[in-house]
Amino acid sequence: MRNAWFLAVVALVVASSALGLDAQIPGPSRDAQYELSWDNGAVGLSGYWLRPGEGCWKGNDFSVATLGSTATIVKLRCCSGAGNNSVWDGMRFAVFSYTGIPGAIMWPPSGTPAYAVGSGAGWQWFDVPVNFDLPLGTTSFLAAEEQYYNEANADPWLCDTAAGLGHTWETWPGNGWQKQMDSWHNLMLRAVVSVTSSGVAPNSLGRIKALYF
Repeated sequence: MRNAWFLAVVALVVASSALGLDAQIPGPSRDAQYELSWDNGAVGLSGYWLRPGEGCWKGNDFSVATLGSTATIVKLRCCSGAGNNSVWDGMRFAVFSYTGIPGAIMWPPSGTPAYAVGSGAGWQWFDVPVNFDLPLGTTSFLAAEEQYYNEANADPWLCDTAAGLGHTWETWPGNGWQKQMDSWHNLMLRAVVSVTSSGVAPNSLGRIKALYF
């Protein structure tokens, strides 16, 4: 059963202004960077798997179909915090192909997830450098975080306070990718992409923020 896999899912509420800005829909641009997200910036749930964390993933699917023919994932942005041991231990990250369901790892090209760790007190956003050019013709991808460590050292995944939008996925060893229950809201993992386009019509991206033009 699903609940057996989790040691803790904790409900939390903080002011959204403390952790993120409301997204804005950008107008036409060229060589712009955009932050793609589904969360509202306010932490609502914290959790981790009750098992060794390697192979335990959560991720968000994103579309770049309307952003132009050239897209580069500049970095991922993850919100997390120190785990039960009060120490940031970090987690691993990857970008998967996505065509309605997550596929193989595209980044890192080696297929080995990249390690990153945050810092500071409480819940904090931290960046994961990527700098990966999406293959020509790619219209969507899945950005994902892997718990990696066991529950004693795991930094938790966080979800927001908004209604689930159906773009958060999860998997663990012995279980294929499946959509997270919408009652658990939206994973607080974002992607910053850089695009070259003479015109942008982002009508299917969910929450998107233009970082600069």
